[in-house]
Amino acid sequence: MLHRNYHRLGVVQTGFTLVELVVSMTLIFTLMLMFNIFIANNYQSYISLQENTIRTNELSNGVQRVGRVLRGINVISDANAQSITGYAYFTPRDTTFSRVRYFYNSTNQSLQVGVIAASGTAPNYTYPLANEQVSTVVQYVDGTQPIFRYVNLAGDEDTFDSSSYKDIKSIKIALKSIKRGGALSVFQAQTMVSLRNRKTNL
Repeated sequence: MLHRNYHRLGVVQTGFTLVELVVSMTLIFTLMLMFNIFIANNYQSYISLQENTIRTNELSNGVQRVGRVLRGINVISDANAQSITGYAYFTPRDTTFSRVRYFYNSTNQSLQVGVIAASGTAPNYTYPLANEQVSTVVQYVDGTQPIFRYVNLAGDEDTFDSSSYKDIKSIKIALKSIKRGGALSVFQAQTMVSLRNRKTNL
């Protein structure tokens, strides 16, 4: 801080000149602007990192959840790149098979699951379509690539129809995220499950 002392008629005057005041205000404004930019950039980086972590966890958890159910699937009634339908225990508490349908919903860009609990008594269970309960497994999924790919008894990827669903040995599950919000990158999670306890009918 600069001080000016003026002696005129015995009176001492101290203070800033106009130039010094303008320079000081400019420096303060510049420092404040740099500080705000620094804070804003670091905050945005934090938000992006948080969003990336959330998306990675969502995809990984989604793949694992689907894999746990499909690993124990009993009968497959439909299978293509974007959906699979079959009969399996949907939760560890289940004592009867439910009709489980995993499918890609292009409207809200999500992987969803529809579950129909068995009605009636064994061995004549029924699965009324009106009873299907639909929920979302993972949101913001890229539907332009196959979510489900199927492996035959020889270990090769193959296509199957209603007459050969019984020959599916393994299922590859891949979920790719859509870049959105503060996410810096696109992420993908995948796994392959070997089917067990396969039967050709209920």
